[in-house]
This record gives sequence, C-alpha cells and structure tokens, in this order.
Amino acid sequence: MKIANKLKIFIKIILRSIARNYLLISYLIAFSAIVISLYYSEVLQLPACNLCWYQRILMYPIAPVSILAFIFKDKYGYRYLLSLAFPGLLFAVYHYFIQKTSLFPDVFCGAAISCTNIQIEYLGFITIPLMSALGFLAIIAVNLLALRQNRSNK
Repeated sequence: MKIANKLKIFIKIILRSIARNYLLISYLIAFSAIVISLYYSEVLQLPACNLCWYQRILMYPIAPVSILAFIFKDKYGYRYLLSLAFPGLLFAVYHYFIQKTSLFPDVFCGAAISCTNIQIEYLGFITIPLMSALGFLAIIAVNLLALRQNRSNK
C-alpha cells in the first residue's frame, strides 16, 4: 500500500473522530476562550471594549450549549453553535481590521475605551480579536465538519 493511500485513510479517521466529538471539541475551544478572556480582563486588568463584549456575548454561551447538547445527545447541536459562532467571527474579523487598518470606520465603540487600541500583541500581528476570530473559526470548522458528516450518513 502506498504512503498516499495510508495518509488518506489516516486523514479520514481523524476527520471522522473530529465529527463524532464536535460538541466536546467546541466546548474545549469555547472554555479556553472564556478562561483567556477572563485572565486578560480580571488578572491583567485590561478593559474590554464594546466589540470585545459583543464577542464575549457570542462565545460564552457556546460552552454550556455544547455541553448540554452533548449530555442530551442532541444530534443537531451544530445548528445552535453555528448560529453563535458565525456572528462572533464577523465581529472578531471586523474588530481586527479596525485595529490593523483604516479601511473600516469605528462605529461600535464608545468614548471610554477605543476598539482600535491594541492592548496585547504577539509576534507583531496576533491580537485579542485575532485570537477570538481563530476560536470562532475553529468552532465553525468543527461544526461544519459534523454537519457534513451528518448529511452524508443519511
């Protein structure tokens, strides 16, 4: 058997495992995002801007919703999670763009804390909104994989 065929089989096994455990994976991503955001705001005392709050409002419910869907064996849990993750991704991407570029106007932020202010930056481009966007994107990817697997099993 060629290495390419073994690699295809290995990838299929991994994708099936991810699709089977999408609720737990979504929970782990959301829970880690909650812990990180609380660390930044409560331990490092970084104030959250309006867009940060909108992203939190959409990320925080993903953890309990995914656990409840797992406990009650809701095979359509991805519907709820995607309905929270897609708008969260839009807010996070918009927030990142207004921090890094001047292409979009800053319409969501109040006078107290500017959404364009970069409080944390790693490697010159990784900011809090980018980390949020990656979290939402990972949740979306896992849930779309589960949706695809669910539809192919019918």
